[in-house]
Parts: sequence; structure tokens; C-alpha cells
Amino acid sequence: LLEDQLVTASLDKSFGLWQVDTGEKLKCFTDNSPLPAAAFLPVNPDVVVAANSKGKLKLVNVKNGLVLQTLRVETEVRA
Repeated sequence: LLEDQLVTASLDKSFGLWQVDTGEKLKCFTDNSPLPAAAFLPVNPDVVVAANSKGKLKLVNVKNGLVLQTLRVETEVRA
């Protein structure tokens, strides 16, 4: 994982990528539903898994903002 970056999820329908040492928000991504959970993909720190409140998991490339894959689960995912 990237030790100098942090990902946060929010009920305002966004997740953000932050620089830990400066507190600077590097990028912000939005969804159409609240996002109760987000995490870096351990095997590829350029990819974040974001879970929305409607049971969708999205794998997002944080370098270019592309959604690589969307998965549907039966219930809301929470951290």
C-alpha cells in the first residue's frame, strides 16, 4: 500500500485520495449513492475499491478515474 496516501469514503457520495504528510486532497471521485467504505486494492495501489450504499463495489483506477469493474452484492458493504 501507499504509505504516504490515504483514501476516505463519505456519505456525501464521494471518496477522496489524500497526501498524508501535507493533508492535501489529491483527487475526489463521486458516485450516485453514499459511499460507506473504500480501500486501496492491496495488489495494486493504483486501484481503489469503493462500496456504495446500494450494494455496488467499484474498482476505480485512481490515476485516470476509470471504473475498471463494477460488482453487485446482496447487501450494503460497510467498513
